[in-house]
Amino acid sequence: METLLPLSEYVKLFAGLMAVVSIPGNLPVFLAFTRDLSPAERDQVALLTALTVAIAMLAFNFFGTLILDVFGISIDSFRIAGGILLLMTGLAMMNAGGEPVEPTTNAADRVSVGIVPLGIPLLSGPGAMSTVIVYANSLNTPAHRLAVALVIIVLASLIFITFRLAHRAGMVLGPTSMQVFNRVMGLILAAIAVEFMMSGIGAYFPGLRG
Repeated sequence: METLLPLSEYVKLFAGLMAVVSIPGNLPVFLAFTRDLSPAERDQVALLTALTVAIAMLAFNFFGTLILDVFGISIDSFRIAGGILLLMTGLAMMNAGGEPVEPTTNAADRVSVGIVPLGIPLLSGPGAMSTVIVYANSLNTPAHRLAVALVIIVLASLIFITFRLAHRAGMVLGPTSMQVFNRVMGLILAAIAVEFMMSGIGAYFPGLRG
């Protein structure tokens, strides 16, 4: 009995997750959320984001179908909910001049953006979750699940390393440039949110597509 897929299939999984997660594309969003944080806090956000992505995807790797069945939800419902959350965040960034992190003396609150919305649903969103579920269920063996888990861990490590070094890119931008930058990123985030929601709504109302 086959216990593992060919190596090329796991390479395809990694490439697929890289495309869905889009680390380079989300790097500006990370900079926008962490612009007022200290270097140590930025590192904490990077670590928290990577851990959130890893835990969420690992959970869907081993228990994805069960989780959806227990709560009676679908990937399309997850897309709509994630889209609403991202839309609220994007609008807040535009209306508040790009202040996604509220001033607070509580360090835990300042770095919590690593969980929501960076970790979930921006990086480990519906697309990533559905990709993991599809690959995880392509072969029902413990070895295969562990191989998928290894791919996820490698991806999360890459997210941490990239975000850990992200502040160097932000050092070349002045305060005014960062404010404009954050407003633009808020608009882009809102657009991503609309795509999330329309994708989910289109599944329930096919007539709305095209």
